[in-house]
Amino acid sequence: MTRTLLAVLGGVLTTVVLVGLTTWAAAAALGIAPGRPTTAYLAANLALSTASAVAGGYAAAALASRARLAHAGALAVVLLALSIYAIAQPVEVGQPPWYPYALTALGPLGALAGGAIRARRGDTR
Repeated sequence: MTRTLLAVLGGVLTTVVLVGLTTWAAAAALGIAPGRPTTAYLAANLALSTASAVAGGYAAAALASRARLAHAGALAVVLLALSIYAIAQPVEVGQPPWYPYALTALGPLGALAGGAIRARRGDTR
């Protein structure tokens, strides 16, 4: 049970840290002012957030001692819950209304994809 919790927590931390870093990097690289996201920034953020979720799913599966895809699935549920919470908040200035829903769909799917990638590798520790 402890290994399961650590695997899912590792996936969450991987995802959150990468989302934070890549969001900051994308905003800095594109010169985005707070509250004024551009189409390029929104597209980059969707792609980078999805890639972060893939990395998180991979991490959760890699940290699991068995049932790797199930651990990535648990991460997907956590990301879905966090996304639903975020949807309940007011839309940020400059974000199109569909944007939080896209993140809500892509995060869990990315986590499952990352878990599937790791699970396909087999148990080569």
